[in-house]
Amino acid sequence: MSKKVKERPIPYSAEMIRALRAGMKTNTRRMINPQPEMREGGQCRVRINGDWNLGPADVLLRDAMPRFGCPYGQPGDRLWTREAWRTTADLDHLPPRDIPKDAPIWYEADGPAPAPQFGRYRHARFMCRWMSRGLDEITGIRVERLQDISEEDAKAEGITPYKCGWSNGEMGPFSHPVLAFFTLWDSINGAGSSDANPWVWVVKFKRVEAKQ
Repeated sequence: MSKKVKERPIPYSAEMIRALRAGMKTNTRRMINPQPEMREGGQCRVRINGDWNLGPADVLLRDAMPRFGCPYGQPGDRLWTREAWRTTADLDHLPPRDIPKDAPIWYEADGPAPAPQFGRYRHARFMCRWMSRGLDEITGIRVERLQDISEEDAKAEGITPYKCGWSNGEMGPFSHPVLAFFTLWDSINGAGSSDANPWVWVVKFKRVEAKQ
């Protein structure tokens, strides 16, 4: 019997939505919460599916966590994109679940919404499945420190050439794609958060569906 494909939502900023739709983003890094606790002698303590596990760091971080603990799924599972949005002003009083499925949706990543037709801003976390315009299939999961990112992986995070350097979709040019990525990370997770070098999920994916 074939494995049932699971779908989970994943939110993105407007900059990363544009990179996804342009085919420039095929990786995403997300903070592990709670963070693994490193111990003496190459041991670490990690939480997997609600339970704390103590053992060799290389085994738990390389094998156990990616196979059993990733909240975004496993290779073959799918992620539907959530992004900031609006609908028409006459529907502003409705919660997302009650908005008719034929209602017009404006996606913030596409630029300023035409006024006065479209109403109030809605955060990505309030996007319903039917509103999503992107579906990606996970091709790989691993755990690493944020600062271990390679130049190629920084580019796969949606960092693109810009003028004489690199852009993260929000700022640029930067002299190196990794620097552009760290600046983007800090803008999302808080100033200086990349300096803390947290453990992160590295989720690799390929696009399988996109609405125009």
